[in-house]
Amino acid sequence: LKENNISEEVEAPEVEPRLVYCYPVRLAVSAPPMPSVEMHMENNVVCIRYKGEMVKVSRNYFSKLWLLYRYSCIDDSAFERFLPRVWCLLRRYQMMFGVGLYEGTGLQGSLPVHVFEALHRLFGVSFECFASPLNCYFRQYCSAFPDTDGYFGSRGPCLDFAPLSGSFEANPPFCEELMDAMVSHFERLLESSPEPLSFIVFIPEWREPPTPALTRMEQSRFKRHQLILPAFEHEYRSGSQHICKKWVPGRAGEGGWAGQARPSPTLSHCLCPQGGNALQGRPQHGRALPTERPWLCQVGTDA
Repeated sequence: LKENNISEEVEAPEVEPRLVYCYPVRLAVSAPPMPSVEMHMENNVVCIRYKGEMVKVSRNYFSKLWLLYRYSCIDDSAFERFLPRVWCLLRRYQMMFGVGLYEGTGLQGSLPVHVFEALHRLFGVSFECFASPLNCYFRQYCSAFPDTDGYFGSRGPCLDFAPLSGSFEANPPFCEELMDAMVSHFERLLESSPEPLSFIVFIPEWREPPTPALTRMEQSRFKRHQLILPAFEHEYRSGSQHICKKWVPGRAGEGGWAGQARPSPTLSHCLCPQGGNALQGRPQHGRALPTERPWLCQVGTDA
């Protein structure tokens, strides 16, 4: 920090509560010069190296990061800092997961693409409350690390996000304390918002003993509907999807993808592989669905 003349403590100016459009988070100070990194290709894998430490990402997801960066970053129109920021992003999540093979990737498990399509079509959802640049479907999302993820569209941590209106998807990491804090946060937002606001939440049905988050949502006055899917009759996308060489969603995908996608009549059909035509469509690439405009959110001293 001293080398780049950045003070250790930066006082944020007081902000009067007001309505603003929700855009990716920005750093309070300009980013310092970034070191150079090296990149090379190994088949369909992009390898990025800095001081002998290498991180990898599939070519499809590298292209996805490029698009998210183009949509969201405002201080690097020439993409001179793109590769260093991708390295920092991948290294951060690599350390969060752990060094073991597939260790910690459950933290990044996500819903299948056809479920997001149904949420967008049926409920107008275009925002994920718990995601990352690697596993997001929409280009508007909250994530754990705003300092590295903000360049790729993150709106910051979900518990600091205060939307006023809209329909949102929430698939939190299955940590009881986090899920309980999420319920408290959502209920505060629903209590205070005068606008149409809804959250579609996906959590495990842990009953022995029941989790506080599940019990609270079942008893909440804001609950409108509850859908329980039996074990082995639904699916999640792997948290290591960004480094998988090939993604095949279970037995239904082993024969390849044929024909055009057919809209399923209900959300449950999309959540369950056995539900009709949910898996007869295009493969699940990591792409961000464009949205017409950002959601409104409340900012102020508590946001």
